[in-house]
Order: sequence, then C-alpha cells, then structure tokens
Amino acid sequence: MPFSPSAPAPDPGGRVTLRPRSALVICVLAAVVALALSAEAVIATGWAGVALLPLPLFLLAGVWALLWAPCLVIDDDHVEVRNILRIHRVPFAAIERVRLGSMLRLDVRGAEGEERTITAWNAPGLPRDTPWRRRDTGHGEAPRGARERRRERPSAEQRLLRDQQASPSALLGRRMDAWENRAGTSTGTDAAPPSTTRPHVEVLAVLGAATALLAVRLLV
Repeated sequence: MPFSPSAPAPDPGGRVTLRPRSALVICVLAAVVALALSAEAVIATGWAGVALLPLPLFLLAGVWALLWAPCLVIDDDHVEVRNILRIHRVPFAAIERVRLGSMLRLDVRGAEGEERTITAWNAPGLPRDTPWRRRDTGHGEAPRGARERRRERPSAEQRLLRDQQASPSALLGRRMDAWENRAGTSTGTDAAPPSTTRPHVEVLAVLGAATALLAVRLLV
C-alpha cells in the first residue's frame, strides 16, 4: 500500500486555543504536588504551616507562566501568539508565511512593509524524526517482507508532510485558507489592521504577586 498522508482533524469552529499536550500533564502534576506539599505542611505544623505556602505557590506560578499561559489562540481572521512576556495579535492579512517545524513561526509583514518573524513559544510543533519513526511504514498492515517494507517506508518529505497535517497547529493554515477564500469574494476596500504587541499582563501580575509573597516570607 503506498504512503498517504493522514487526514487533518476537522475544524471545531470558533476560537481555538492550542498548547502541547505535555503542558496540561505537567501543570496538573505540578498542581497536585504543590497541593500535597501544602496540605502536609498545614497538617503537620498547624497554622505555622501557612507561612510555608508562598514557596509552593511561587513554584506553581512559575510552571503556569512557562507552560500554560503561553499558547496559540486562533480566530476566524487573526491569531494571537501568547508568549511568556508578550502577546502578538496578528491579522491573517499580515502573515506572509507560516512555518511549522519543531516550533511554529510566523513571518509577518509590518505597516511599513518590513518583515519580522514571530515564534509561538508554546504552540504544538512537530515530533523529532527519530530512527524508530523512520522505520514506521505509515499504515497498519502487517509486514510482508524486508524489501517490500523498505519500499513502503515513507520518505523524509512524506513524514514531514504527515506530521504537519496531523499537528494541531495546522489548523492555522486551514483557517487562513478559509479566510483567503472569503476575502477573495469580498468587495470591501478597507486596509488590513496592523499586528499589535502588548505585554502579557496576566503572567506579569501572577509572577509579581507570587514573588512578592515569597519575598515577604523570606524577609519576615
């Protein structure tokens, strides 16, 4: 059976927020550990254990700021790249290229025609092309001989295409294609809104509060 790329996941519609699956797992584990340590401290020492809570809260805030707050938010006509310290809001009209590899990168055209690259720090990327993935035949049939297996193994380009289509971040490309189809039939002449960048206020506020609590605990 010849190699065929996997079908992309259907578009759920509306605003979609993307993170790596590992971000959810690590954040849940960190929350469980922080809660367990906090409960143990309070149970063992009573109200005196409350004074120890700023440390696990600080560690939990760090995990949240690094792995949960950064994400990719895809809408119908723009995308938000929420990194740790900054949030980039980019209309589809300003995106020149979408490059999906180990990380997602957007080549964006500025108001003056200049081009810059925005990296989505925590968007789902592609897996590494490891030796055992190179041995994968790309389908579920039983092996039928070494020579035939070698012939049916997908090439590096085929594996890349398969991984790109299977990645959740590929939704951005499909949303852009749909937007271009709508824009092609529109008769409006309004200029495209420029991309904007602002501080990630939520992350800065949470980290600031957690740091302040920890500082007070260490100084008192």
